Amino acid sequence: MIVSAVIVGVLWSTWHIQYYAFGPAFFLSFVTMSVAVSLIMAVLVRGTSRRGSLLVAGVFHWLLNLGILILLNFEQGGLRNMLILAASSVVIAAVVVGGNRQVTR
Repeated sequence: MIVSAVIVGVLWSTWHIQYYAFGPAFFLSFVTMSVAVSLIMAVLVRGTSRRGSLLVAGVFHWLLNLGILILLNFEQGGLRNMLILAASSVVIAAVVVGGNRQVTR
């Protein structure tokens, strides 16, 4: 699960090609955030049906985009905001993935 989530996160981040324009630090932060969010989603959709997986992933992505739009406004290229989002996502992913491993043992 972890390897596939990392691959999906990297591929997902390259889909957002417009963020290359904000510089390498911004884009690497975005890649980091994408991988972390992919890990979170992998845990959230684990064990659900395909229809449930799509619903969870779609709603989660929508909420993430809405939160970014309202709170961070990194569309303007704010590196500080992107770094905060990436760091927060990594911490949350570590908690979610670590907690999931303890539950599934």
